[in-house]
Amino acid sequence: MNDLRIRTTSPAIAEIEKRIRSATGAPSAYAAMRRLCSTVVEASRQTDPPFRVKPLLDVLNVEFEYQNVNCGAAEASVSLREDRLILDVPRPHFDGRSGRYRRWRFSIAHEFAHILLIRTLGAKILELTNQDKFSYRFVEGLCDHAASHLLLPRTRLTETLRRQKFSQDTVRDIAKCFDTSQSVVLHALEDLLPRGAIFLIKSYKRDEKERVEPRVFFCSSRYSRDAVRPWLPRGCTMKHINVDASRPLRGISILLNTKEWLLEGKQLPWMFGPPQPDMFYKLNGAEQINDNHYGTAIICAEKGKFDRGLFDNEERFQ
Repeated sequence: MNDLRIRTTSPAIAEIEKRIRSATGAPSAYAAMRRLCSTVVEASRQTDPPFRVKPLLDVLNVEFEYQNVNCGAAEASVSLREDRLILDVPRPHFDGRSGRYRRWRFSIAHEFAHILLIRTLGAKILELTNQDKFSYRFVEGLCDHAASHLLLPRTRLTETLRRQKFSQDTVRDIAKCFDTSQSVVLHALEDLLPRGAIFLIKSYKRDEKERVEPRVFFCSSRYSRDAVRPWLPRGCTMKHINVDASRPLRGISILLNTKEWLLEGKQLPWMFGPPQPDMFYKLNGAEQINDNHYGTAIICAEKGKFDRGLFDNEERFQ
């Protein structure tokens, strides 16, 4: 996996990188988090999904408490009481609202990643995290990355993909097996697409001034100044994506402004359910009335690095 991320001149980020590399012997902060995650999952003696957070907390001797109060929007938080690290989860967020349970599971795993950093680097990590907005975002990104690996280890993800054809049903099966959201699965799959990404294309419009046409509905990669992976904003039209359908392993060109990515991969049908708001993007009235559930998934990677053994949804050759 390529570990390039947004780089800044923040001294705090440089210090965090230095400390975590020194503590783990890993080549980067992201590699260090993966190494720490693997170690703690192995120590928890969990071998089969879904991987639970409580046994991971036991490894680090951290207490887990439900709070019978509404803690606002926070889905989980870490507190220090009488020299004890405690992961607090507000019970009202879970009772009677199972539809978002998998989202909350990710949030709990994210907070566990903060605990993992504290255990590894000591209280100094808290000071470095809050030194500036860049260091805060950097640490939040590290903890999102760790949460994904805690709940969905990539070795197990790879094993699953090699056993069955890749499809939307496969993504649903993985989400159910590992007790995560489908969004978490799609972001995790990006790790298996070197310098690539997954785009979900759906016909819709964002407001009354636009016309309904195929647009980017989901992009697994995120914006980066380094532009390591292909990225297009939600709502972007297909004028930025060119798929060469004449080739068995299709050539894909993605252009945004002056940046072009030349990739290879494939398309497959994708069905969309009723639009749902999420914490990152608030649906407006125009998008809610679009009822076209038929769309397309584009799975792509750097030329020569698209693994057909993982993402080929055709019949396998013996």
